[in-house]
Amino acid sequence: NNNDIVREGGMSMYAEIYSRCVNTIFAVWDWDNHHWMESSTFLAAHSDMYFPAHNENLYLLTRFNWLTAGPVHIGTVQWSKKYLSDHLPDILTIERSYSPLGKHHPYNAFRFRMQTIITLNQYYQTIGFTDGHFHSRTDDERLHEWASHKSHWIVPVLNDVPIRIFDALITGGIPIIPESLRFLHPISEIKHDHILFYSAHDIIDPKKLVADAVELFNDGGLEKIVERHVYALNQHHGNGGISRILRSINECFSYVH
Repeated sequence: NNNDIVREGGMSMYAEIYSRCVNTIFAVWDWDNHHWMESSTFLAAHSDMYFPAHNENLYLLTRFNWLTAGPVHIGTVQWSKKYLSDHLPDILTIERSYSPLGKHHPYNAFRFRMQTIITLNQYYQTIGFTDGHFHSRTDDERLHEWASHKSHWIVPVLNDVPIRIFDALITGGIPIIPESLRFLHPISEIKHDHILFYSAHDIIDPKKLVADAVELFNDGGLEKIVERHVYALNQHHGNGGISRILRSINECFSYVH
């Protein structure tokens, strides 16, 4: 994906490999096409098949690569499917906080997002900015954090489909996301008893909506935790995105010998 290629020196090395390997199919899954256009246009131009993860900028990107397929949303990628299945008993039994989890990476370029998180932090200390050590933690540590909350307040960078929606569902919680995402695929397919949506008013007065999320979680009990977990595991794990990409590649290039 794009994060593999854009590391220091990676783009120039990748471009050289791409230009030399004329008998190789290069497919790129771009997780940041909603805002990182310098990277996205480069990757679209240097791939045989380009897979954006979000709805934004698709027309422009197809001018760099007509064989653009998607969006292919990302889904949960921080735990393997086997790990999640094996740890369902933990997801069911970990004690959960009534405060929503919402630790986000700070991006100063997106001022509305930054101010939203700062405003919500005045009500809930569990919503705020990460300390940068998330990826160095173990699978168990990250699972325990996610499964320790009944709800998750999610602030997208733009109008993207955040991975953390599916992280919340797969660990049994209720994601709380912006109204602007309600009718986007694949969010529109999530059952109403698995998710809640917030307006601009809810940002400045979030307590009622959080209480609704807690009530929704409590009313569903263990049965709904399992239902959310199984649904996200089967429909919104990163493995599914990779499978869809491989099917598309096979459809377009199966004639190549």
